[in-house]
Amino acid sequence: MTGLNRHGRRTAGYQAVWRTRSGTRSPNVELLELAVRCELLSDCEGFADVSRPLHTDPREEQLLHVRLALEVGALADQAGYGVRFERPIPGSSKNSDIMIDLEGGESLLVEARVLLPDARSVAINQFSERAFQRMQEVERVHDGPVQRRVHRRARRWADG
Repeated sequence: MTGLNRHGRRTAGYQAVWRTRSGTRSPNVELLELAVRCELLSDCEGFADVSRPLHTDPREEQLLHVRLALEVGALADQAGYGVRFERPIPGSSKNSDIMIDLEGGESLLVEARVLLPDARSVAINQFSERAFQRMQEVERVHDGPVQRRVHRRARRWADG
């Protein structure tokens, strides 16, 4: 769902909720969200600067940072505020990841930070994803949901 904000610009206000069986987001949905946000925010000042790492530095950390900056920008845009990316911070040699133009000539400077998961969390998520994939394979072979069967058998065993 997109609409126009108070500046007459298209908004990036939508929610994609497609997820894999284990609850993780589908890579296709993530790519689609990124493409839509890029399209809807492409006329924002500094967009070329914030999106440059997509072309020049394909490391996961960079992609996550760009996605976060675009998501925050899209939320501000949806709320009707002006959005600018990678603008100089007054009185500093640094740039702000996102500058949100508020009412009354004020601006909110936002620094986007992505916390990457530790090795243990990654291993747990990978194990869960593999387990769900195997369950799906068993369901295809046996033509039915495995979880219900396992739950029924566990209940019978517990009941004696």
